[in-house]
Amino acid sequence: MSLFESKLIINLDNLSEIEEKLKFCEKLNIKNIILEPLDDINKINNKIKQRIKETTSINIYYRISIKPKNLKDFKNKIRLYHNCSEIICVESSNLDVQIHAARDSRVDMISFTNLDSLKSLSKGIISLVNQNSSFIEFTLAPIMSENISYQSKAIRQLFRSITKVINSKSNYIISGGFSEIYNYRNPRALISICHTLLGLPFSEAKKAFSQNVIKLINRVRFRQNEEIYEDGVRIIKGD
Repeated sequence: MSLFESKLIINLDNLSEIEEKLKFCEKLNIKNIILEPLDDINKINNKIKQRIKETTSINIYYRISIKPKNLKDFKNKIRLYHNCSEIICVESSNLDVQIHAARDSRVDMISFTNLDSLKSLSKGIISLVNQNSSFIEFTLAPIMSENISYQSKAIRQLFRSITKVINSKSNYIISGGFSEIYNYRNPRALISICHTLLGLPFSEAKKAFSQNVIKLINRVRFRQNEEIYEDGVRIIKGD
């Protein structure tokens, strides 16, 4: 079973720091990682991808997160991402942004990374994500807060939000998303945290770090292959 850490934030201008983070992940026996560059960028240089690949034995994938301030900002930014080879993710607590992102086929995933954004997740957004066969992401970073009150609220809200998504049968993943290197955990440990601390069924927690992530990666591959009309449907050109 392939397990993923689906959100590891990196600074593309600091390759030595990236190597340090990946070496630490190797020690944790993490096999698959999706890297997310800091700041808004529209493309990750293939030469940089190759240099990163040469530093590690971990299977590396990429995501780009768009963090728009408002709907106008979202519309301006999303225009840059046509047929992108990376997973395109939108992070926003703004309802208008969430609605348009959920309807936009260029957006692969809407991410809920903190307490405020978790509270903004509605049944309407979940329904739109479902219709577009895109994904919802939760991160466990909020439960690492040193503020006990915030941590307790985050645990309760994560449970409510994830349960809501599971019951709607929508696509979702769970990431670590930790900023501090010593908070990194092997996905098996994160699955246990989801099961014991958040009360998620073990099978659902495991899917969020494995087959659901593979499904997300395949969504991007299908988007780039003009012969694939949709998941499971391929266009066969005649003579």
